[in-house]
Amino acid sequence: MHSDNLKWSDGAIEEYQEVEKGVKDYFAATDGSQPGDPKLAVEVMIDVVKSEGSAEGKEMPHRLPLGADALAVVQNKCSETLEVCKKWESVIVSTGFKE
Repeated sequence: MHSDNLKWSDGAIEEYQEVEKGVKDYFAATDGSQPGDPKLAVEVMIDVVKSEGSAEGKEMPHRLPLGADALAVVQNKCSETLEVCKKWESVIVSTGFKE
């Protein structure tokens, strides 16, 4: 599946041509092999904004990772952060006013 959403400027700067080629090659190689379906993501976003469909009856969150890959990244980061809180709790709470 090829995306027509990506457009390139024709105002290339000679010094950046090698980098630009690398970026273009990367996008060409990965286009269509993303882990999620962008059309389904847009449908979910619309449901969330309208509080309909899959989002009906749910409070809109401040952040909403979409896709299994995004969920895994967020869950991993949260686990790491909780581990830091456990290990450093005594230091973290030591900054409060003494009664």
